[in-house]
Amino acid sequence: MIVTHKALAHIRLLGLALLCMLPTAAAVAQDCAERRESDTEVMPARGAESVARNIAVEVRYPKGTDLAALVQSLVPGDSALSLLDEARALLPGHIEQPDSRTLRFLPDVALAPHARYVPLVAQPGFARPAFSEYRFTTGESTDQTPPTFGVNANSIDVVSQALPASCGAAPGTYGVTVDFAAATDNADSSAIEYSLLLTRAVGVDQAVVLDQSRQNQAGGVELLFRLSKEQVQKPVCIALRAVDGVGLLADNQPALCFHPIQGSYFEPYCAVRNVGQAGRAGTPGTRRPSDSAWAFLVAFGLLCLRRVRAGERRTAGQPSAGRNQRGW
Repeated sequence: MIVTHKALAHIRLLGLALLCMLPTAAAVAQDCAERRESDTEVMPARGAESVARNIAVEVRYPKGTDLAALVQSLVPGDSALSLLDEARALLPGHIEQPDSRTLRFLPDVALAPHARYVPLVAQPGFARPAFSEYRFTTGESTDQTPPTFGVNANSIDVVSQALPASCGAAPGTYGVTVDFAAATDNADSSAIEYSLLLTRAVGVDQAVVLDQSRQNQAGGVELLFRLSKEQVQKPVCIALRAVDGVGLLADNQPALCFHPIQGSYFEPYCAVRNVGQAGRAGTPGTRRPSDSAWAFLVAFGLLCLRRVRAGERRTAGQPSAGRNQRGW
């Protein structure tokens, strides 16, 4: 069979199109389902506006930070976290420590409306707290309403994939990425904190928090966690939790069950659901091509085949010519 250069070019384009449908090894290797936190995070977010007047200021330090040592290293009389008003006067309030690397400042009275505030935050290695760049502006009212999830099990996007050795995980470990749209709130939505709870898995007797994060700049949320070789052999269940800046918990907590390896998805009560709406089902770590994509590939392949056969008919019975023959 004689194939013209034009036909070869079409075949090469078809091959490139198929390759584009697959995830690259580099992209998979870079995703280790592990949150890398190197900076101190302060909420409300930098430049936040219309912040609720009953907001709590929160600072979360990177993993491994020794908060007890941090507090002891400060100059006597200084606080690890405080709040200044526009006149640079310290606001009265008290500090809570909800977990091993988080401090929360709660003002004694509601903040003034439409006023600017700046937190003073202590950092490891410094004897005194410093002005932070996380200035924010309050709104008119306080926040009395919990956030609301606009997503359900059908709109949660889940990807599970085996982690490569470069991620430093034990053999057989899977990384899972969960994406969904941010919840809404009547105050500053960027202050909402999201938690991912593992509610069902091998070795899990009660719900455990695996990851926490806030919305990204695109208005979405991405949560990450890992499953052991033993856990990926059976379906697992997760739930989402949202808490706003004043500590109000969302009433609705979307939940989802799925099989990490098979890529099948289920409603929390084992009802079969449409895997096409579940996100990326099928082979873990890949996106299932759409129907339009398959139609394009099939039509493109038929076009290439017709051109190849046309080339055969034109050259049938003719002696093979050199590269200077027309058509090369």
